[in-house]
Amino acid sequence: MDGGALALALAWPLASRAQIAETSIQPMPEANWSATAGRTVGAGSSMLQAEAGWPGIGFTYLKGLDERSDVGFHVGLNYGFEEPRIG
Repeated sequence: MDGGALALALAWPLASRAQIAETSIQPMPEANWSATAGRTVGAGSSMLQAEAGWPGIGFTYLKGLDERSDVGFHVGLNYGFEEPRIG
């Protein structure tokens, strides 16, 4: 590789400009909301989810702090043993 090609290869990234992308968060319509959605609950809203199956049950509570973050907890209770049955 000659010196001119090497200088061009090294200078090429310096000539590129940064691209700025703007994003915004829109409130989610009530009809499209789900407890397992990949979105937050929303400012001032709260959610309680219950799950039941073998070998336990679980409860999740979420409280929306703002449009971008939630705080909450999950409690899981097992009423059976998790072991494979052989034969």
